[in-house]
Amino acid sequence: MNASQICLRSIELTDAPLLLRWENDPKAWASSGSYNPLSSAFVEAYVLSSNVSLVERGQMSLVIQMQDEAVGYVQVSDYNAVERRAALGVYIAELHRGRGIATEAIRELIQYLRQRMRCEHLYATMLESNTISQHLFLKLGFVHTASLPHWQWTGERYEALYYYQLWSE
Repeated sequence: MNASQICLRSIELTDAPLLLRWENDPKAWASSGSYNPLSSAFVEAYVLSSNVSLVERGQMSLVIQMQDEAVGYVQVSDYNAVERRAALGVYIAELHRGRGIATEAIRELIQYLRQRMRCEHLYATMLESNTISQHLFLKLGFVHTASLPHWQWTGERYEALYYYQLWSE
């Protein structure tokens, strides 16, 4: 797969039902830190407010589009223009996992954040059991820099939260 096969685009109101399904996936709750299902009204309000700029809001979500199909999304949060840093996250619909889509989407997002937003420090957090995300971010040049042991309740047990960072030299 190459980057030309996917594109990152703004979230549209027509994406709300898909986002609702993805956000209410109980398998993803531990990784996202969600504790309860989201309502369609909440998701629609989020989509409607997503037109505020990353600079103003400090966060943004972009849909990963592959041909005519939305296959997941990437998120930027904790954006800080002074420190020139941001946190990254990714969700790929179960049907599309294992195809390199997350790798290409994160690569595109990194390029955007570095070139357009001048971010020099990027990071991602993930649970110790999320080895797929750990491998993804390591492959993209991120370094495991910190662990918070016994940090997040997953619904079954506490897990460590791992920090991975990528910075410009």
